[in-house]
Amino acid sequence: MCIASFFLTVVIVASSSSDTPRGIPQPTNCSPGTSPVDGKCIPSTSQNICLDASWFPTDQTCAYCAASYLLYEGGCYGDQTESGLSICPKEHQYTVAYVDQTFCSQCSSGLAPIDGVCKPVDGTNLATICVVENGACKSCTGEYFLFKGGCHTTSKDPGESICTEVKNNVCTVASQIAYIDNDVLHLCSDQVGGCAFCTFASGLVNCSGCQYTYFEVPLPSGGVNCSTCQVVGGQYASKCETCFKLDSGYRCEGCAPGYVSLNGQCTPANETMDHCNFHSDDDIKTATNCHTCKNGYLHYEGGCYSPQDANDIRICSLADQFQLEPSDQTMCRRCLQPDHAPAFLGGCQNMADNNIGCVVANGQCTNCGRHYLLFEGGCYSVSSGSKICSATSHGVCTARGTSTAVFVVTDGTEPGVYQCSDTRHDGRENCASCEASTTSGTPVTCLSCKPGYRLVNGECKVFECQEYNSDGVCTKCKAGYSPNYTGLNEVGDCVRCTDLHEQCLECEGYGLAMVCTACHSGYAPVNGTCVPLSAAETVCNVSHEHSKVRCSSCQGGFMYYLGNCMYGKLAAENRICPQKHQIPVNEAIICRKCMRGYVPIDGYCTPVWLVNSLGSRAARGSARQCLGLDGGPLDSRAGRCTSCGGTDIFYLEGGCYSTSDGPVGPHVCSSASDGTCRMAAPESPYAIDGDNKLVACRSQDSGCGSCTMAGGSLTCLACRQSGYYDAGAGSCKPCPSNCFKCGLLDGMIQCTQCSTGAIPPTSDCFTTYAIPKEGSSKTGLIVGVVFAVLLVLGGIAGLVAWLVLRKRSQKHAELSSGVPLISEAGMELNETFTPSVI
Repeated sequence: MCIASFFLTVVIVASSSSDTPRGIPQPTNCSPGTSPVDGKCIPSTSQNICLDASWFPTDQTCAYCAASYLLYEGGCYGDQTESGLSICPKEHQYTVAYVDQTFCSQCSSGLAPIDGVCKPVDGTNLATICVVENGACKSCTGEYFLFKGGCHTTSKDPGESICTEVKNNVCTVASQIAYIDNDVLHLCSDQVGGCAFCTFASGLVNCSGCQYTYFEVPLPSGGVNCSTCQVVGGQYASKCETCFKLDSGYRCEGCAPGYVSLNGQCTPANETMDHCNFHSDDDIKTATNCHTCKNGYLHYEGGCYSPQDANDIRICSLADQFQLEPSDQTMCRRCLQPDHAPAFLGGCQNMADNNIGCVVANGQCTNCGRHYLLFEGGCYSVSSGSKICSATSHGVCTARGTSTAVFVVTDGTEPGVYQCSDTRHDGRENCASCEASTTSGTPVTCLSCKPGYRLVNGECKVFECQEYNSDGVCTKCKAGYSPNYTGLNEVGDCVRCTDLHEQCLECEGYGLAMVCTACHSGYAPVNGTCVPLSAAETVCNVSHEHSKVRCSSCQGGFMYYLGNCMYGKLAAENRICPQKHQIPVNEAIICRKCMRGYVPIDGYCTPVWLVNSLGSRAARGSARQCLGLDGGPLDSRAGRCTSCGGTDIFYLEGGCYSTSDGPVGPHVCSSASDGTCRMAAPESPYAIDGDNKLVACRSQDSGCGSCTMAGGSLTCLACRQSGYYDAGAGSCKPCPSNCFKCGLLDGMIQCTQCSTGAIPPTSDCFTTYAIPKEGSSKTGLIVGVVFAVLLVLGGIAGLVAWLVLRKRSQKHAELSSGVPLISEAGMELNETFTPSVI
C-alpha cells in the first residue's frame, strides 16, 4: 500500500504551523536513525512501532503505526496515552478486523479524520476532501466516501478492507467484514460485538466469523455469536472461578479446588502432573493453580501453557521461548502482553507493581533491583541454589548456578551469564550444555547438543545430515529424509517424510510449513499431507511420475505450494500467505504479499534467497526475475516483487508470472514485454487499461471473473468460479463465506463446493443460502455482452434466435455461475453465456 502524496504534503505544512490546537502534540522532527514514537525520537533499530509504506520499521517519518498506536503528523502515539487521547478521544477510536491499526472517527478540535487518521483542518488539500464539522467530516468529495465520520478511499486501509466499490462518495459494495444498510456502511462488529465476517439480509446481520480476540459461539439458526470469554471452554468450564483477558480472549486463572489451569482451561489436578508443579505433593486435592511448570510448559497467571498455545494466545512467541534443561519449564525472553516481562523461572508476569526492580521496555526487563540478576530479558534471584547464577560482583554474574546450559564470560565489554547456544556472546549454535566459563572472544566448549543435532569437531550439526560443506552447513540429508530450508539457503533440519504421512515419499519446506510434495500411487499431496486421490480430485490437478503423485496446479480455491494444494485458511495459519493477501485467479488462489523473506512467484511464496539466486526450483531459470525497488536484487526482508524482468514475464499483484507456463500466468496474460502484460488472455480475470496496467475484473464487480476494458470502463463477461449471477442486482456476486462454488436455483444460492474442498453440507458450509438483500437493484449492467454476442450470432439471425429463446418458458432457473444475457429491457434469457468461469 502506498502513502498518498497529499499526506506527505500535509505533514510538511502542518509541521511548520503554529495553529496546532492546544494539548495536541507538536510534530516530532527526528534525525536519521531515530523514529518518532510518543513524542520522542527513539533508535529505529530497537522499535517496530513506526513503519514505512511496506510495513517495515523506519526512521524520521512513519507511514503506518503498529497496533494500539495512532498515526499523527508522521509520528506514532499510544492510543491510551495522554498524547494519543488528545488527538482522538477514546470513545471515538475504533479498529477494523484484521487491520492492526487504531483509527479515529471524530478528532479533537482543529483536526479531522482522513483514512481514519487525524489531520489538521488547515492542512494542504484537506478542505478539498472533507467538509469539516466538530472534528469529523459530514461529507466527502472526489474519490472519497464517508464512513464513521471520516473520508476514505478504497486504495488504503481502513477503506481498502471494508469497501470495494464507491459511487457518488458513497460505498455501494461492502467487503466481507462490513455491510450496507440504507446506503450507510457499517462494520460487522457494529451490530455483533467482536464479529469479523458477516452477511446482511432482510434487515438482519448474520455473523459468520469472529475476530481473533473473541470466541465463536455457534447459533442454532446458523452463524455465530462472539463471546467476550465468560465461556472459557473445555470439558470443565464450570470449574473456572476467575479468568483474565488476553488479546485472543479469556483464559482461566483460578479453578475450583482440585482443578488447575492447563492451556487456559480448568483440568483435574491429577491429570496435569506431567506439566504442573504444586506447592507440595499433599495438596493436589485442594490445588487451584500451578506453582511452577515442567517438561516444556510455560508458567503464566497460575497456569501452565504449551509452547504453541503460549504463542497462539500471545503470551510469548515461539521464537522467544527457551529451556535450560529438557525437563524444565519453558522460559520466555520477551513477553507479548502489555507491562509484562519474564521473572520467576522465566514465566511472564505483570510488572506494573513489581518488587524486583524490573524496568519494562518492549516486554523485557532492562534493569533489575538489588539481589536480582538480568538474564535473557528477565530478572532472577541470585543464590547458591539458583540454576542460572550463584555469585555476582557489582551486579555481574561471576559463577554460574546448577545448570550446565549456561556459562559465564569472565571479561571483556559484556561479562555475564549466557546460554550455551547464545552465539552473540561466545556460545555455540544449538549447544545444550557447555563448560562453566570462557573469556571474551573465545567460544565456549560445547559438551552436548540439542535434540536433532550431534557434536562434530566441537560444533552441533543436524543429526540426520549426510553431507556438509566447508563451512559446516548441511547440504544433503540422509536417505529417507528431506530438507527444511532456513531463509538463508541452509538446511535447518532433516525431516523424515513418513512422519508427515505414511504414504509421503518426498517432503520439503522453507522455514514455513513442512509439506509433503509427492505421495505413493493412489494418494495426492493436499494440505501438507497425503490424501486418497478420490478426495483430492476436486482441488488437485494430479501429475504422475512413475510411482510418485504430485499436484501440478490447484483448483477449487486452493493455493499451490511446493507441489502441494493447500486450503487458504490453512495456508494463512502456517504463515505461508495471510488470508487478506490471497486472491482468486481461475480456480486457484494466489498470494499477493508473503511474509518477510518470501515473495510470490507463479502465485506461491518463495524464499528471497532462492529468487535472487535465480534457482530453478523457484524461478525456473533466469526468465522469472523478481526485482527490488531499484531494479536490482530483492531486499532479504521483502514480501513482494516491485517489478519483473525476463522474456514473456509480467508483474501481477506483487508477483512475477510467465505467459507461457505455470498454473496462473497463461490464464491471465497472453503477451508480455519489459515486465508488463501487453495483451490479456482470453477469458482473463484481468483487463488492460490505457496505462498498460492489469485491472482486476473484481474491482468492477466483486463476483466478476472475466471482463473487457473499453473507454476506461470495465464490462463484465462472466462470473468467477466462486461467484454467481444475481439478476435482481444485475451483477455477479461472490459465493457466501465458506463456499467456493455456487449458483442460483429457485431463488436461492446453492453451494456445490465448500472452501475446504468438501461437498456440502458440512459443519461450516451449507447447501442453501438466501440471496443477500441489496439496497437497490440494477438493470442492464452487462448490456454490452448482448451486443457482442448478437454480432457473433450474425445480426438479424442472432436477433431472431434471441427472440425464440426469449419465449421459452422457465419453471426453474438453471444452476449456473455464468452471466445470463440481458436484453435492453432487462429480460433474462433462458440460455446463459458461460465461457470458462474464472
